[in-house]
Formats: sequence, structure tokens, C-alpha cells
Amino acid sequence: MYRNANRKAAFRGRGTRLAVIGGASTGAALLSTLALSAGAAQADASTLAQIKQAGVITVGVAVDPPFVLQTASGQFYSFNPTLANDFAKYLGVKAKFVATTGTAMVAGLQAGQYDLLGSSVSATAARKKAINFTLPYAYGGNSWIVLKSSSFTTLGSLNNSSTTIAATANTFQSEATTTYMPKATLRSIPNASYSSLISEISAGYSQAISIPSFIAPAIVQKFPTMKSIPAGDKGV
Repeated sequence: MYRNANRKAAFRGRGTRLAVIGGASTGAALLSTLALSAGAAQADASTLAQIKQAGVITVGVAVDPPFVLQTASGQFYSFNPTLANDFAKYLGVKAKFVATTGTAMVAGLQAGQYDLLGSSVSATAARKKAINFTLPYAYGGNSWIVLKSSSFTTLGSLNNSSTTIAATANTFQSEATTTYMPKATLRSIPNASYSSLISEISAGYSQAISIPSFIAPAIVQKFPTMKSIPAGDKGV
């Protein structure tokens, strides 16, 4: 979860989280204490009181497999929506889900479009400047997917000026790519799904894609012509 940037002490660590806000603030996961975004004037207790009075906590969610999935009828389910519903029950209110996107979700939280950001969020350096995080509920690394037939075998082999690597914009995957492969060209794609990232490779727009490490084994299993660097689900 996110908390006000000047209240970090209990909210450090790198991993996947949710976010919570008060008023026009930014926020993350399911805690008994709500949080404000940097610069917000309201107190946490006041924000919580407002939500309880309304009887509803609005939760911004973006599809993010496997943490957030959506049915054909538009219903959100999986780990994060369940967590949000449990948090709402703890507060004695109902959860109302509001669809957002990976690119717009933090801005929407800061603009007061919802009280809680119920999508998993990586604690990137840029995001830490604007919002604070709760303790993480999942840890993971980063992996890169390439064609098996390619000559890429190590992180170092991807780090050259002739390599284009696709990643979802404004994510840890983008940040990891510029950190580990500064010589490569980053193709940053807003709100990219895993299927659209795979298409980057098959269409020849990119030679590699950057993804969360826990997703890599599933992609390699589904697409046998591809491999993960590094192999396995640990990543870097």
C-alpha cells in the first residue's frame, strides 16, 4: 500500500503491493490504517471516518495477471480483489471497484477518483517520490523473454545498441531494463498486456520483452519457441 511520503518508517521494502489514499491522495493495499499522498492535508483518521460514513470504499483496479483478472461480464476477481473485499469487510463497508489502467492508476488515485488502488504496484524509485508503500505481499524479480533461436543467452548479451527491448511503460520492468541494459533501446508501451508484449517479439518489433519473473515460466511453457533470461522464476 501507499502512504504519505513523509511517513515511511513502517512501509519499506521492495515487492508487489496495493495502494490507499485519503481525499485527493495516493494509496495502496489492505491495511487497517489508510494513507495520504504527498502533500495531502487530511489526517488518516479523517479519511477513514469519511469512508465509514459513506459505507463504501472505492477501489481502483487494472487487469494484472495473476493478481487481478476480469470476467467477460466485467467482474474483477483473483487475489487483489479478494484482498480489497476483505479489507472493506474489516472496515464495515462495501468495496466498489473502478476500472483503471496501469498507466493512469496512480494519477487517478492522486486525483481522488478512488480511495484505494487495488492493483499490484512495484515500488519503483519514481513512485516512492510521490507515494508511500505498505509492506509487500509478494516478492519477485525481473526476467527477459527472447526467441530460443536468438543468440541471446545472458543479460550482458542483451545490453547492446542493436537490441530493442519492449516493456510496459512506467513499470519496474521498464526501470529494470534501463538499469541492466543501458545500451539497449527501450520500447516503452503504455498499458501493454502480456499478449501484446509477446507480439512485439513475433512481429519483429523487439528482440526481447521485460516481464515479472514469476510470469516467465508460464510464458515459456505456452510459447515453446521462447526462452527466459535468466531461466526459471527468480529473475534478477
